[in-house]
Amino acid sequence: TSSPSGVSYIVLAALSLVPVGLVWNAGSIIIDVLNGTSTYGLGELGATVAERSWAAVIAMPVVLFVLLAWAVIPFKARPGRRFGPLIALVVMEIVIVAVAVIFQLRVAELWRINMAS
Repeated sequence: TSSPSGVSYIVLAALSLVPVGLVWNAGSIIIDVLNGTSTYGLGELGATVAERSWAAVIAMPVVLFVLLAWAVIPFKARPGRRFGPLIALVVMEIVIVAVAVIFQLRVAELWRINMAS
């Protein structure tokens, strides 16, 4: 057995970003309402944010199950060096750092809104 191809790692990484995207979307809706640039009313806001938050809570164990199932699947080895998994690792690390920076910028935006009010 050997490690899977680099493309499969990229697909799994994208799948693991689904809950993060749902939380990001819920936060974006709240920030838009606080900035006054949203069309959501208060009733719609609460329902929409709760819906996205619950979707993220439900998506997390599903993604975890898929990742755990993927870890036990045996893959056939082929001769020669494989650089796909290494390239996928580097790309995933860059994406993780970028997502962390973006979330920190979002927190800074919330602090700016808080200080303005």
